[in-house]
Amino acid sequence: MKTFLGLPAHPLFVHAPLVLVPLAALAALVLAARPQWRRRCSAALAVAGLVVMVATFLAMQSGEAFEPAVRDVVNLDTHKSLAETTRLLVALFFVGTVAVAALDRMTNDDRPWADKAAQAVVTVSALLAVAGSVWIARTGHEGAKLVWDGVELTVRLGIPGR
Repeated sequence: MKTFLGLPAHPLFVHAPLVLVPLAALAALVLAARPQWRRRCSAALAVAGLVVMVATFLAMQSGEAFEPAVRDVVNLDTHKSLAETTRLLVALFFVGTVAVAALDRMTNDDRPWADKAAQAVVTVSALLAVAGSVWIARTGHEGAKLVWDGVELTVRLGIPGR
């Protein structure tokens, strides 16, 4: 998706994962620290994981559509590499949240292992979300540097239209 409501989509879509990934990480950390809350809220965490994954996907798709417009002005390699790692971390976080929700649904006296497994998986998922938060911040920072380096370059070169 190159545009959204007539505006470049990428600058609009990148803000959702920048906010939602750290919020989901915070929620996962809280649920890892409070197992009694986890059992009640794991399905909501899985929904949050899905929202974060979709937001990240939209940001990346819009970035790929936006790439031809800026590829000749700035080097996108580092930004794209960081974004790929972010996407992987967010996808693994989502898989973990779904696994936790499924394990919490089967936790009962017949399956005491499921509670321990859910606790381990939510802890790993929280760590993945924290790593995703770091990577999304690094990706966003690199993207912002590209924008301002590109603006500076086009001003110095006198390229019209910026």
